[in-house]
Amino acid sequence: MSIQQKDIFICHASEDKPDVVRPLYEKLESEGFNIWYDEAEIKWGDSITERVNWGLIHSKYVVVVLSESFLEKRWPNREFNSVVNTESSSGVVKVLPLVVGDGVIERKIIEAYPLINDKRYLKWSNNQTEIVEELYKIFPEKSKRNFETDAKKINQKNFSDQDVLCRSNVSVNVQKVSCLSGNDEGLFITPNAVNGIPFSSVLNSLIENDKGETLLVKYLDKAVWKKIGMPNDSGQKLFIEIPYLYHKTLFVPQFLTALTRDVEISPGNLVILLPETVITYNHEGIYRTAASLRDLGFSIGISQFGTGYSSLSYIQRLNFSYLFIDRSFSKGAGYESDEYTILRAICSLTDSLNIVSGIDCAEHKTEIDLLKSVGCQLMASPVDS
Repeated sequence: MSIQQKDIFICHASEDKPDVVRPLYEKLESEGFNIWYDEAEIKWGDSITERVNWGLIHSKYVVVVLSESFLEKRWPNREFNSVVNTESSSGVVKVLPLVVGDGVIERKIIEAYPLINDKRYLKWSNNQTEIVEELYKIFPEKSKRNFETDAKKINQKNFSDQDVLCRSNVSVNVQKVSCLSGNDEGLFITPNAVNGIPFSSVLNSLIENDKGETLLVKYLDKAVWKKIGMPNDSGQKLFIEIPYLYHKTLFVPQFLTALTRDVEISPGNLVILLPETVITYNHEGIYRTAASLRDLGFSIGISQFGTGYSSLSYIQRLNFSYLFIDRSFSKGAGYESDEYTILRAICSLTDSLNIVSGIDCAEHKTEIDLLKSVGCQLMASPVDS
């Protein structure tokens, strides 16, 4: 009887279960990863030591959730040390560090585990999607399998049929974008799913069937205008964040031209935001597409800046007009923190290059005051706030 290998073992402190580990486990399981997680693997009466040893031996990688709680826990540290020793002796990468906490806690973790300095680690900011995309690079077969599964669902639902598409349930995340001086700038829109299937998979399928513009127009017309009542000719800017697509080109400029025609918004008021992680997948394709969009009168921006491989070459080659910094840099940051210094440097650079800087989903007055002090210009926040 063959032993089923696990893709990932999650090493963590129990205090991190509610806010980090359980949501991460559920997301990874839903994406088809085979996870060793103690609550799911250790049954009543099992030997904890035997089950943990089995999980560590039979898992390809170990995601180590490094937090302030983790620093003080003996058992997770034993797991971590054993995996580090295995990695050192074999020369095969096994440890995938995930750091939880602000800059102060991050520095404590690095001081406690100096070997982490030699690894690229991710920071937790409820960013399960980013973590999944990083794992797709390690497990490319998972990405392909999920896309094939989505494609089957799409074919079953026959989204290429106009009537079916018009009856579909399109979910979308909508935020308002305001100047930090108080004036409304427009809306920040991120499409999520169509009838429960990831928007990117559906759009990719429709692009291949020359139906992509139908979906783009539809999700704006049905899910946005009717949801919040913004008139098509309001003159406000519309920031559309385009998610990662499993297609050799991310989106086609002609579709956006059709969108501006059908919803009566001028290209000058439409800003296409590319998450930084998207750019890392297809540099040359992005640069070509961005150039085409600029030629058509659209503005280009980068969102979630700081979550990918941040590079000044983006600024040089993309010639973009907006940069939305990932909120992990401002959430909980103080005026003496490293995050504050980084924010101030980014905003100073963008200002000198005539790029409009923004932040995603700022909530509290102290955070907003901090953003004003570094020169950040725009803020996205929930529509109801």
